[in-house]
Amino acid sequence: MATEKAAPAFKVGGRIEPPYFVDREEELSQLVHDARTLSQSNVVIAPRRFGKTALLRAVEAQVSREMLAAYVSCLGMLGAVDFHDRLVEAVLSAFVAKHGKARRLLATWRDVLRKPVVGMREILEEIGGSIEG
Repeated sequence: MATEKAAPAFKVGGRIEPPYFVDREEELSQLVHDARTLSQSNVVIAPRRFGKTALLRAVEAQVSREMLAAYVSCLGMLGAVDFHDRLVEAVLSAFVAKHGKARRLLATWRDVLRKPVVGMREILEEIGGSIEG
């Protein structure tokens, strides 16, 4: 007698997509609407393993067909400079993914966007200031 193994009801870790991404239609619809209309900013707060990343990735997947969308993980960020660097990197990577052959542009913009923050940080350190919290 053959024993069939039942599929797990939940998936833990990795990208969570249908059929495992369920019961978030209302939240997904609201976030997609707000992203498309730029009507308001949102904060997604929940304990670990409640599907925040999966929800944001689903928003990214839906709106990326019409606009440039980039996901930025805040895990391990130490301050504003880390956020800036990750945001720039994510936006430029999303641009390359959407528009293809943009490696030269990507390299140019990385330098252009990083220099002001790095330069400002160095100047602030010279005078004893800081942009860190």
